[in-house]
Amino acid sequence: MEDGVKDFIHYLTIEKGLAKNTLVSYERDLKSYMKYISKVEQIQNWNDVRRMNIVHFLAKLKEDGKSSKTIARHIASIRSFHQFLLRDKQCEQDPTVHIDSPQPERTLPKVLSMEEVEAFEKAHALEPFDDVILNLKSATKESDIYTLINRLYPANVEISVVPSLYDMLTGAAMIEDV
Repeated sequence: MEDGVKDFIHYLTIEKGLAKNTLVSYERDLKSYMKYISKVEQIQNWNDVRRMNIVHFLAKLKEDGKSSKTIARHIASIRSFHQFLLRDKQCEQDPTVHIDSPQPERTLPKVLSMEEVEAFEKAHALEPFDDVILNLKSATKESDIYTLINRLYPANVEISVVPSLYDMLTGAAMIEDV
């Protein structure tokens, strides 16, 4: 079984030209998978691996506290490996066909308090945001939009709203027009 992993890593190195860190990750993931399959599931041939064996391995990873991102990476490694074995005729079937990757854990962005924003502004010698809006009426449109983009970018404001927002703040457009 170890020969299959070595062949796959060699394939990734030579034919795919993957980066060293990527290869190390593939190898680590596949060695832990191979160890589980041979020791726990007591399978000695890649052709004997079934979908349920892989599902058991993934459940063990979850039980061990691995994140959904780590499990998804393992699935990608295992899927690529089994597809390689099938193409290389070392296997007759691909047991990963109906295995889905877990949904990534989604976390809400951290919101800064007003004190943190003010500390950031002081540390970076920025004008308070209210002053930026007031100064928009007297500066050039290009510099204003640039300033507005730089101030709104960290807030994840969609870039397409900046020109409309600029027009609203400077009175060039009425709110109904936007």
